[in-house]
Amino acid sequence: MLYQPLLVGKDTYFLQTGDATGFELHRHPEMELSFCLSGDYRVIVEGEEFLLQAGDLVLIRPMAAHEYPEGGTGRRLTAELGPGFLGEYFRPLVNMTFSRRIFRLTEGGEVFSALHELLHETSTLWETRSEFSGLAIRGNLFRISALILQHFLTAPGDTSSARSLRDVARIELALEMIHERYASPLDLDCVCEACGFSKSSFCRIFKKITGNTFHNVLNRHRVEVACLHLRDSSLPVAEISVAVGFADAKSFCRVFRSITGESPGVYRRRHS
Repeated sequence: MLYQPLLVGKDTYFLQTGDATGFELHRHPEMELSFCLSGDYRVIVEGEEFLLQAGDLVLIRPMAAHEYPEGGTGRRLTAELGPGFLGEYFRPLVNMTFSRRIFRLTEGGEVFSALHELLHETSTLWETRSEFSGLAIRGNLFRISALILQHFLTAPGDTSSARSLRDVARIELALEMIHERYASPLDLDCVCEACGFSKSSFCRIFKKITGNTFHNVLNRHRVEVACLHLRDSSLPVAEISVAVGFADAKSFCRVFRSITGESPGVYRRRHS
């Protein structure tokens, strides 16, 4: 499962329009809104599958596992809103649950109509961006968030998301260490100490947040970097294995094949 890092700094929200299909299983600390602009597409949230049609809105809680399978003809507006954008108003999203998963905005009353109009307007603003359209987009996202907080939340639900969010900052450090220090040996004990966890707690929480073990995530990243070397350089496989952090070429080839389904040599020939 893909883990997307917390949006921070300038990028306190994420917005995108376009094709609605073919995004693998993933999770992130932000709330996600997926609004069907046209056509239809499927979304799977925490193992439950839904079909969205034009005018449908799905709300995905922070840290909920979700994916957009291949197929369908829909276009969607996607917005991810986290604590950096919503500030103090983000906490209710973590501790509460949505009154339902799918909202058919074309069939509701005043609130649904207002949301429907705001989402379409936001999509248009995003696709026709100008120098100051960012201000209007942010304003719309705040209004959309206010309507959701006021009308779409029910009693407190599962608190596992809240606990996960408190752990995200420390697990983020482990992910940064993978991306920055993959080429050198990464001792699990040192990583656990840097993140402030015991080994057993770290392994359990890391897998809960990322959907995979630390060593699997590390090896997958090393193989992804190795694929770049194989495609874009003429370095021998033995040198690439060392460059991406493996002790020897034999171990590298074994892990590479387990992840990609083929040897480094076959991969290179296919992409040459």
